Amino acid sequence: APRAFTKILAALTAHLRGIPIQIQCYLDDISILSSSLKQANSNTKLTLQVLKAHGFFINWKKSQLVPSTRLLHLGLIIDTVDNRVFLSPERLQSIKELISTIRSFKRVSL
Repeated sequence: APRAFTKILAALTAHLRGIPIQIQCYLDDISILSSSLKQANSNTKLTLQVLKAHGFFINWKKSQLVPSTRLLHLGLIIDTVDNRVFLSPERLQSIKELISTIRSFKRVSL
């Protein structure tokens, strides 16, 4: 099922890029890049229409439909104003904890 989902979403993504909408998908996460607020709203509306027309269900609780210049995606904060990508505080903390756990080992096996 995940492979079929990915194939179908890839076809819809190709269609949307042909409009052209700058869209990026990772599994079931979709991000849209636009140059203005008006374009962002228009592209979001059209993307939602295409997805719903093809039987996709939108999880409104997990969706961020208000355009933003900062996006949390896969534990990374993407800042489109400063053109920076950095770790979220939660992701950074989990990495620190992992390092601490590894350092607490008395010996390492090879």
